[in-house]
Amino acid sequence: LRDLAAQTYRRFEVVVVDDRSEDGTAALVQDAAARHPGRFRLVRQECVPPGVAPKKLALQRGVEAGRGELVLLTDADCRVSPAWVEGMVRSFAPDVGMVLGYTELHAGPESTLFERVQAFEFLTLVTAMAGSARLGFPLGASGHALAYRREAWERVGGYGPGLRLPAGDDMLMLDLVRTTPGTGRIAYPADDAARARTYPEPTLRAFRNQRARWASSGMRSFRQDWRVLLYGAASLNANLHLPLGMLWVAAGWMSAGTWAAAALGKLGVDLLLYGHACRRFGRPELLRYLPLWFVLQPVYLTAMAVWGVRPKFSWKR
Repeated sequence: LRDLAAQTYRRFEVVVVDDRSEDGTAALVQDAAARHPGRFRLVRQECVPPGVAPKKLALQRGVEAGRGELVLLTDADCRVSPAWVEGMVRSFAPDVGMVLGYTELHAGPESTLFERVQAFEFLTLVTAMAGSARLGFPLGASGHALAYRREAWERVGGYGPGLRLPAGDDMLMLDLVRTTPGTGRIAYPADDAARARTYPEPTLRAFRNQRARWASSGMRSFRQDWRVLLYGAASLNANLHLPLGMLWVAAGWMSAGTWAAAALGKLGVDLLLYGHACRRFGRPELLRYLPLWFVLQPVYLTAMAVWGVRPKFSWKR
């Protein structure tokens, strides 16, 4: 709330949806509204019909309560810079219907190795999201920093049947805007101000739960568009070469030199791609975790594929 109150862009309102919280959320929002008249508005979700996902319903009620031409979304556990709204708004050229804002994971001196590797892994996701959007076929979106025209929201009919899905409001809206004619182009901002920050998961169990939740929404995109499925399959195949290739060498089906050349080739491509991404997004210190991620990635992607097919997760509180 302090971050949003400090925005350099002035003509906007903040709608905060309180989804049946049992803490002091409502009081904090009401206090902010009193200190900043006309800026903050509280919408309370008191009940959720059976078979409807609470978060999507809360978001839908928030969007419906808003009065602006543009809808910007972020989460309660995020931080945004004072120029975040201004940077997102500047990204809306006349033909743009949706903007995929940049999100980074915090990784400071106090962060553990596990949290820093998460920050690098998240940067690889952002790199794919930004690069694919610039190529005209966005593969991902993040609800930490997301925006679209109200006209596009109305054209796709809101979340529609997707209200029953517990996770993936960002990917659902991306799929709807991408596949609905007349909604406009999907853009990735060149403005560095259009970025949000969130925080890594503190434990392996919490990380697994988060990624199972994300994987469950990703499966819908795989089913909706064969190109997304092809990208996921190609990525998994490229990474499985490392452990499977070692088995093929042991079985005599592949020479050790061929395996080593392929592994070094992939590492070189990763170094070029993520080296550029770390510099572009101002996170050069994260590149040191590439070798560790290079080894862990095959296991992680295999787990993501399993979690996506049979998702088991609990919703965060």
